Amino acid sequence: MSEISHIEDSSRSGRIGTLLTLGAVIVTALVLRGYHLNAQSYSMDEVIELSITCSSASEIILEPDGFPPLYHLILKAWNACTGDILYSRWLSVLAGLAAVLFTGMLGKAVGGTRVGLAAAGLLAVSPLHIFFSQETRAYSLYVALVTLALWLFFEAWKTDAKRYWAGFAVAIVAACFTHYYSGLLAAFLGVFFLACRGSWSEKRRGLIAFLVAAIACFPAVWLLRIDHSFQSIGCMYTPFDWRAWGYSVYASLAGFSLGASLSEMHALAPIEIMRQAIPWIVSIACSAGWLGYAGWKELAGARSRLAILLLALAAIPVIGFLGELASVGYKVRYVSWTIVPLCVLLGAGIASEKKAARTLTVVATLVLVSLQLLSTYQRAHNPRYANEEISAVADHMNLQGSQRNNVFVLSDYMYGPVKFYLNNKLIRDPQEASDWPIYELPQSSEGRASLDKREPIDKAIADMKQIASAGPFWLVYTRSFHGDPQGKFLAALQAEVELEETQFTGAVLYQGRFAPSSEQQ
Repeated sequence: MSEISHIEDSSRSGRIGTLLTLGAVIVTALVLRGYHLNAQSYSMDEVIELSITCSSASEIILEPDGFPPLYHLILKAWNACTGDILYSRWLSVLAGLAAVLFTGMLGKAVGGTRVGLAAAGLLAVSPLHIFFSQETRAYSLYVALVTLALWLFFEAWKTDAKRYWAGFAVAIVAACFTHYYSGLLAAFLGVFFLACRGSWSEKRRGLIAFLVAAIACFPAVWLLRIDHSFQSIGCMYTPFDWRAWGYSVYASLAGFSLGASLSEMHALAPIEIMRQAIPWIVSIACSAGWLGYAGWKELAGARSRLAILLLALAAIPVIGFLGELASVGYKVRYVSWTIVPLCVLLGAGIASEKKAARTLTVVATLVLVSLQLLSTYQRAHNPRYANEEISAVADHMNLQGSQRNNVFVLSDYMYGPVKFYLNNKLIRDPQEASDWPIYELPQSSEGRASLDKREPIDKAIADMKQIASAGPFWLVYTRSFHGDPQGKFLAALQAEVELEETQFTGAVLYQGRFAPSSEQQ
C-alpha cells in the first residue's frame, strides 16, 4: 500500500511541476507581449483594421479587405467592451497567450509532456509570434485558432474521441473565417487523415468532422470571391521564390529585428541584405538545425512526425505558389502559423533525454533563445526596427502649429495614421472644419502610385500649390521607398521652396511655404 501511495504522490508532484512550469511559460509570454505594447505608433494596417470595425456587422461581413470577417467582428465587440481602441492590441496579446497554451497541448499530443512544455516555451519567446501578438491585426488570432485545430486534430487522431473531432471541426471553421489560407491546412490534414487511417470504421468520425467543417465553410468560399478581387488588385504584389521561402524560415526563428529591417530591405541591394544577415543565419541555422535533428530523432516513434515536419517547412512553398497562381502574392504573415509545428519539432529536440548529446543540445538551446530575446529587445528599443513614429510627428505639429495648416502625406497610404494621430479620427470619419486638413500625395484616383517620373512629380507639386496657395504647409515624408523611391519628388520640391526639416523614427517632417503667384501678389 505504501508503494502505491508513493507512486500516487510522485504522479501528483509531477502534475504540479508541469502546471507550475506551464504557468511560468504563460507568464513569460505575457510579459514579453505586454512589454512596450503601446509604445510604438499604430501602423497603417492597424489603422485600417480599426476603421473597418466602425462599420456595422453586416458591412464588416461584406467588406472587401482581403480577410474573412471573424477577426473584425471580434475586434468590434472587444472595442465596445473596453470602450477605447487604444486597448485593441490587448486582444492580440490574449490570442497570443492562447496560442502558447495550445502549442503546449499540441506538443504533448505529439511527443509527451516534456515536448509540450519545450514547444510552448519556444513559442513564448518567439520574436515573430511576439510581433504578431503586439499588433491590431488578424494574425495572432489566426495562429491561435490554427494551433487549436492542430492540437484537437492530433488528439482525435490518437483517440478517435467524438469531443476532439467536434472541437477540431469548430476550430478549423473558425480559423477559415479568420484567414482564407486556413482552408489549405484543412485540406492537408484531410489528405493526411485519409492516407494514414485504415478501415472505414477508423475513418468514420473523422470524415464526418471534415464534412461538417467543409459545409460550414461554404459562406467563406462565397466571401473569398469579393476579397480575392481586392487582394489581387488593391494590394502591393510580392512574388514568391526560393529566397522568400528561405527568408520565411529564417524569420520564423529570428523575427524581423536581426539584420536588415523590413524598411531597409526595400532600399538595400540584395548582397548587402545578405551580408548583414549571414552572421545571424549561421548562428540560427547551427542551433536550430541541431535541435531539429534531435527533435526528428526524438519523435521517431510518433506517427505524426512526418506531418509536423511537412507543416513546419513544406506548407510555406505550397501557400507561396498558390498565392502566385491566385495573383495575390506572398507575405510571411500568410504562413505565420508554421512557427507552431516548427516549435514542436525543435521542442522535441530540447526535450530529448539522450545523454550523449545533452551538452550540445543545451548550448544550441541557449544560443537560439538568446538570439530570439535579442531580436525582441531590438524590436522594442532600436529605432531601426520600430514602426514609423507618426504619433511623435503629430505631437510636434500640434506644439508648433498655432494654426492648422495644410498637411501633405507621402507615401499616400500613410494618410490613415497621420489622420488618426493628428485629428484623433479613423480613415472613414468625416473631415470637420476644426480638423487638420490632410492630403495624400500623389492626389490620384488610381490607387497607390510612385512619384518617380517628371509628369506625376509636376502634377503633385502643382496640386500642393493649388491647395496650400501661399500659406505654410507641412509634408509628412515617410516610406519613401514606395512613394518617392529615387528621391526625385523631394529634390524637385526643394528646388521650388525652402523646407525646414525635423527627423523622427521612420519619418521626416518638412515645413515650408510656396512663394505667392503673380495673381496673389
